[in-house]
Amino acid sequence: LAKQILKYKKDSPIIVALPRGGVVTAFEIAAELKAPLEILVVRKIGSPLNKEFGIGAIAEGDVLILNNTAIEMHGIEEEDVNMVAGQELDELQRRITLYRKDQPISNFKDRVVVLVDDGVATGITAIAAIKAIMSHGPKKIVFASPVCAQPSSSLIKNEVEEIVCLQMPDDLEAIGNYYEEFEQITDEAVIKLIEKAGKL
Repeated sequence: LAKQILKYKKDSPIIVALPRGGVVTAFEIAAELKAPLEILVVRKIGSPLNKEFGIGAIAEGDVLILNNTAIEMHGIEEEDVNMVAGQELDELQRRITLYRKDQPISNFKDRVVVLVDDGVATGITAIAAIKAIMSHGPKKIVFASPVCAQPSSSLIKNEVEEIVCLQMPDDLEAIGNYYEEFEQITDEAVIKLIEKAGKL
């Protein structure tokens, strides 16, 4: 993945990771390009009926995206959506405090931003992250991930200058299926990688 991003090295890009899993992938790209690593916190809003099913997402900078079609289709009440969104907002703030010590996110104005995740299923968190970055007026956004569900990659492609995905299956069942190792990444591991990236 990093080799396909190397062409942007001349643009002095900022590598932006979606924690937690995306930090591991982004660290390798940042090391290869000798580029700074930044964290952008995004949270999926899961359905009250099934937490794994994303009905929306929030991102830093007061970004909120809802899949109203899915919400209506499953008969989910607005107050239930607000309750889950409130819980995710608390977790979003916790991670900003922990990962960045409450420091504001870098200024992406006129910069080339490479946004990295470890895999894309519905794509809703990626879209929320892209909206958050766009509010800073970047020169260009490139989205990179080892694996993206084909329908989601088409959605993301409409929002960025380029999408780089190594595999784009039509029937992605679980992102972990595309990794030899796919452990849950801890907060401690994220913090260590951020610190390590700062010394590169």
